Amino acid sequence: MKLFFLKDHSLYKIFKTLEKLPHGKTVHISIDPEHAFFDNERWWKQIQELLQKRNIHAFFITKTEQSRKFFEKIWLPVIHQEKHKILKIINLIYLFFFNIKKFHLQAYTKKNYMFYMIFWFEVAFSLIVIYFLYSLILPRTIIDIYPANQSENIIYNFRYYPAGDQEFAEQSKNLAIPYQTWFIDYKYTLSISVNNIKHIQNPSQWTIRVLNTTEREYNLLKWTRFVTEEWLVFKSKDRFKLEPNSDVIIEIVASEQDEQWNVIWARWNIEKDTTLYIKNLKESFFMKNIYAISTSQFSWWSVLSEWIVTQKDIEALSGKLVSTVNQQKQNIINKNFSLPGQIFLHFDDLIDMEVVSMDIENKAQEKVPYLKWSVVVRFYFAYIKQSDLLDQTHLYLQQRPSDKVKLITIDKASVVFFSSIKKDVWWVYIIPTKLAIIQWYDFQKDVNGILSNIKSNILGINKDKAKSMLLGFPEISSTNISVRPPWYTSVTKLKSRIKINIVQGK
Repeated sequence: MKLFFLKDHSLYKIFKTLEKLPHGKTVHISIDPEHAFFDNERWWKQIQELLQKRNIHAFFITKTEQSRKFFEKIWLPVIHQEKHKILKIINLIYLFFFNIKKFHLQAYTKKNYMFYMIFWFEVAFSLIVIYFLYSLILPRTIIDIYPANQSENIIYNFRYYPAGDQEFAEQSKNLAIPYQTWFIDYKYTLSISVNNIKHIQNPSQWTIRVLNTTEREYNLLKWTRFVTEEWLVFKSKDRFKLEPNSDVIIEIVASEQDEQWNVIWARWNIEKDTTLYIKNLKESFFMKNIYAISTSQFSWWSVLSEWIVTQKDIEALSGKLVSTVNQQKQNIINKNFSLPGQIFLHFDDLIDMEVVSMDIENKAQEKVPYLKWSVVVRFYFAYIKQSDLLDQTHLYLQQRPSDKVKLITIDKASVVFFSSIKKDVWWVYIIPTKLAIIQWYDFQKDVNGILSNIKSNILGINKDKAKSMLLGFPEISSTNISVRPPWYTSVTKLKSRIKINIVQGK
């Protein structure tokens, strides 16, 4: 049996209904949780006594947590049937849209956290509606601007000093960068024919005809370098002059190595009428207006010749070996320098070489076609930390602030050291150094008034036309223009309704 009592039912009706129940009856009783009955526990004790007197098995149906705790407190049997949260939410939504009066009355009566949440929800909802209506009346334009990158070279005579010399670092009025020293061991091995030994001591020589097809006279120095299309290198024995539209025959000497530092050996034997160009003369090497022709076949080389190694040969080879390695020291260190985040200072003044060991497999008076030897050298060199160079470059820029542009980054791969190195004081070097910095126009300061100019000139025009106008500024790389509500195609006519965002990079 089930009994239901609403909040407007009187206490008298509840007691009379329970008194009429048959003895020993089982009944489910539901009382509205807002009934005044819950305000006084004494009334419930009377009901409890009545139920016990009539031996009625009663179970109280509860649908709220508050009423369930109330019954459990006075030791009455409870069957809890609280509504599912989703059903509560659905019910609230239904009341909100279709019975707002009951919704407010229910929320106000409970005055729990739900009441306050609903109150602020309604306030927020009202503000959103007002903002939406305001947007319909006054459209809004949002412009995203991506600044254009600009590259600029910086050249400065940095002072490079030993890392341990803190006194110089503190007293120097110039920007200074500490350098550190390190060393690498390098083994160089080469096998050479006896004919090459002969060439080292008595370089092979030939004649070439040099033709000048220009209207200009040239006076060229001794050891002027000529190269073939295969990059074989030959040098003039003496100074010579090239008259306009004339030719001259000169003697040249074969170099031991080509442009890639490979030993030439049998490749010396070039054919007659082979074309050569002057390496460091653009009218020859690039424009081909001055060139040379071999007058005969170069045939000094002979693989089949025999040679007895002498002590003089060994001494000549030893000296030549060390000299060759010394000439290539910058290339060798560059290839073997592997310290991450460091920059090698490739200057002869900062490189020392020490012969660690030398080994020649052959002895004097041996009759062999080839001679093989090797040398181990130690190169001492200087290097700097890339971070130190970048820090000093930032300091350089801070000392020369700009109101117009803003620094974005420093191109780490753009570091160039000029060859005009000179000493400042003891072990301190002045090295002109070039770096590229990436910057863009500083729209925050906007000293040129670009943003104000933009707002003034795009009012009320089509947004595609406005975009084309913005891209006409060299300070702008790209831009996006959006108008709200989305069905508008023109920029708003009020400056106050235009918002410009500066997007950092694209």
